[in-house]
Amino acid sequence: MKQSFPLEVFNGHLIIDCDGHQVLVDTGSPITFGCVNSLTIMGEDYPCYPSIMGFNIQSVIELLGRDIDAILGMDILNDYSMVVDCQQGLLTISDGDESFLDAASMPIQLTMNYVTTQTRVADKSLRFIIDTGAQLSYINPEHIQGQPSIGQRDDFHPIMGRYQVTVYDINIHLAGVDLQAQCGASPALVQQLIAIFDADGIIGYDLFASRKVVLDFPEKTLYVGQS
Repeated sequence: MKQSFPLEVFNGHLIIDCDGHQVLVDTGSPITFGCVNSLTIMGEDYPCYPSIMGFNIQSVIELLGRDIDAILGMDILNDYSMVVDCQQGLLTISDGDESFLDAASMPIQLTMNYVTTQTRVADKSLRFIIDTGAQLSYINPEHIQGQPSIGQRDDFHPIMGRYQVTVYDINIHLAGVDLQAQCGASPALVQQLIAIFDADGIIGYDLFASRKVVLDFPEKTLYVGQS
């Protein structure tokens, strides 16, 4: 069984139409929350909590600059496979029995409802969090010492608010693909958060922008198509 949703990309954020509700898909959120009581996914009604860690959906709306009704988090997503196809404007959730023979694969790990995977950056093996809710990727500043930056980018975090970050062009190798990502040097608080998962950075929208990506959570596998 599978269910497909119209997908809109808004400033690097993945937003689906779920029964008339505007829902931001966020693998970086351990729970689903918003201003609706529930979301219907794959025929199941799932509860939608009013807030997480002291902030609610209105806090996110003010930072995002767009109305949404909910954040779809990993408490729901981890039961399914998720196919993200930004080029076709479609996000599909399924309960298995899908074929991904045209894509390279690699294992992912799920820890406290966060998704991580092992990558290579230059000659280093680095662990990254895969976060569909992140418009910008991040890397621990210690791994980019001496590299030239390409400028500044604005970003936000519900805990930190809005901020500016220095950005670098970084080649990240994962699942047989060389991903050219614009990575911000992780601010101290962001680095503290990702260090909880023994991670070196975050892969955000860069991964999904120009290729079909499958996150098969029950099988703990990432599939990445060619751009």
